[in-house]
Amino acid sequence: MKKTALVLGGGGSRGAYEMGVWKALIELDIPVHIVCGTSIGAINGAMIAQGSLADAQKMWDTVETSEVFAVPVREDQKLVEKVVKTYSTFAKDLFHGGTDTSPLKATLERYFDEDKIRKSDVEYGLVTVEKDSLKPWELFIEDIPQGRLVDFVLASSSIYPAVKPYNIDGIDFIDGTYHDNIPVSMALRKGAEKIIAVDLGAFGKVKKDVLNSVEDLVYIRSYWDLGITLVFDRSKIKQIERYGYLDCMKAFGVFDGYAYTFVKNSLMEIDEEFRKDGTLEKKLGIYSGRSRYSISDQLLAAKWKKIINDRAARKGSRISEILISAELAAEILEVDPSKIYTVERLDERIQESLSQIEAYPMDTEAKGAKFIKTFLETLALVDRKQRLKNMASEIRRVIDNDEELPASRIASLYTEEFFAALYVALKGIL
Repeated sequence: MKKTALVLGGGGSRGAYEMGVWKALIELDIPVHIVCGTSIGAINGAMIAQGSLADAQKMWDTVETSEVFAVPVREDQKLVEKVVKTYSTFAKDLFHGGTDTSPLKATLERYFDEDKIRKSDVEYGLVTVEKDSLKPWELFIEDIPQGRLVDFVLASSSIYPAVKPYNIDGIDFIDGTYHDNIPVSMALRKGAEKIIAVDLGAFGKVKKDVLNSVEDLVYIRSYWDLGITLVFDRSKIKQIERYGYLDCMKAFGVFDGYAYTFVKNSLMEIDEEFRKDGTLEKKLGIYSGRSRYSISDQLLAAKWKKIINDRAARKGSRISEILISAELAAEILEVDPSKIYTVERLDERIQESLSQIEAYPMDTEAKGAKFIKTFLETLALVDRKQRLKNMASEIRRVIDNDEELPASRIASLYTEEFFAALYVALKGIL
């Protein structure tokens, strides 16, 4: 069995995503031999080394912003109020060296069992940085003096200048994210042969050359925005944790999908359904077919490639352009990404959403260049949902009348909506 390391990035409240990943790894019975982390990754890493999912879950289920920072925030306040209060406190405290993190120290002392972590079979490491010299400290548990674990975890989590540097024996330390937000190199030095790296997409230095050098890498990062990093809102935390769980399951092939999650083999089934029509980007004359592409063709190709890369970021993952188009439709129509779908059920949800949208009236008499000009003017007037429905209706009309749609100009301007509309039209789910 390969020696496996779980490497956890920093990102404040986004760390709930790492809890979801850990829960998935437990269900998959994938052993973790090394855990290294920065900032919230160092906190989660310590809990993983401690080995108590129940304690870690309780910590995340009950945590409040006021239990992390000395800020006048209550859990029953609206999220926007929490954000305003928290960041206005950071701004005010900036002139006094940063906000106090003594509430976080009390929280960690309540949940950490240093003896268990030291005796754990899981090798634990963290990163922090000296404030004045920016000298990095990459420490494993055996490098941390007895009784000082909480201190060094707090040092790793001191996101200066928002919060005060953490002083240990006369040295001011700041967040490890200033040196390495995903400390893969630490795990490699410990002999890791397989790396599971969790990127929270937060501020910090990521050594991509090290990540790219790992031969056996499972890289997990959310497509979705995980929200404000320094505000801990329980309803948002549960959603973030769910994303982490689903993304980990997809990373290990239990489910299909990219931004959304589908039952296994959905990718194969939907590709089989459309295989007779050729590749998605060549449908309905989206590309001109000339030896040299037009400017709009080239722009469209680049935009479509970026959409694919943003969703199918996992190393070696198979790409289904049709499934990506289905996900685009779901995203534009705000279908819930925390569920597990069959393709049929996703189509139903897309259809339900479309049925509640009024398509913008079109000039159906216009032809050729005049039609394109009128169509583009219409699309500019409406929101994304209406734009999707108008495009889908027009594509469906072209299909039914066996016409050709000169689509490259339209698609290059509204790429996501166009490919989403193409899926809706081809599936006939208007």
